[in-house]
Amino acid sequence: MRRGLSVSAIVISCLSAIVVAGCASAPEIEETREIRLNKASLAKDVTNRQTDSIPAEEASVFSPEDPHALMWVKLDEVAGRHTLRWDWFDPNGKLYQTTGDYKVNTDGKYRPYNTSWHKMAIKGEKAATLLGKWQVKVFLDERPVATSEFEIKKFFSLKDIGQANKVKPDRRKWAVIIGIERYRKSAPVQFAESDARTMRDYLTNFIGVPEENTITLINDMATKAEIEVTIKDRLKGLFREGDTLYLYYSGHGIPADETPYLLPYDGDSESPRITAYSIDALGTIGDGFIFEVSPQEIRGRVEDWLRSLG
Repeated sequence: MRRGLSVSAIVISCLSAIVVAGCASAPEIEETREIRLNKASLAKDVTNRQTDSIPAEEASVFSPEDPHALMWVKLDEVAGRHTLRWDWFDPNGKLYQTTGDYKVNTDGKYRPYNTSWHKMAIKGEKAATLLGKWQVKVFLDERPVATSEFEIKKFFSLKDIGQANKVKPDRRKWAVIIGIERYRKSAPVQFAESDARTMRDYLTNFIGVPEENTITLINDMATKAEIEVTIKDRLKGLFREGDTLYLYYSGHGIPADETPYLLPYDGDSESPRITAYSIDALGTIGDGFIFEVSPQEIRGRVEDWLRSLG
């Protein structure tokens, strides 16, 4: 079915009332320019920047509890007036939702690039009940330029367990959750993303780590720079003596000279000393007031707890 833009929250083009999209404004139309697709990404959200947008938390698997699925595209050499359309197809191959043709670059001026995206609502909508493989297609001037497949499926959530088993938040507890399922240069790690989200729920509901005290880095958010900034800078400014920190990592581990390294999203497994994060560096957070829990220990606790539920 076709839905209005106010519901589907299409964000497209540059400097319009409903838009936060990337462009640099420019001179007159250059007829020799040919508009082309630079990149297309499925994600759970988008980060709007001053002049453009980037996908946040790229994903190919969504839960019925996710607010939406988002398809983001970047166009290069944008000159003249164009249209974009997003068609979303359910697991039965039926057209579930379409944006219709949406006008892009309405003033016709040349821009080196344009970022645009469209969200399909999931939680609370019919889409949440249509589990299975979905497909989204993007059309530029009626020509197909991008196709992505994704899945909507149910995940086990610790939030489904009764309230009686949960503990109250403790402001002296903190958590850093890192889950990297898809890597820029390495093979994917199956279930790393869902494991990290399950661990986050476990720490929040059954260990008492407040949600606002939890830092979660998933997939492309878990770059080496972001991990280093989180561990070496952000955390040091938050702790007080006697606080507890829980660290969880799910992804590739790389040994080098008997030192284990955590491979970040943008890391190179062939050069861990340069592009990965050393386990030894975790000990530099602080001394005497931080309790570190390894992924294996936390995972063991979760598995024991799940077995106790029968």
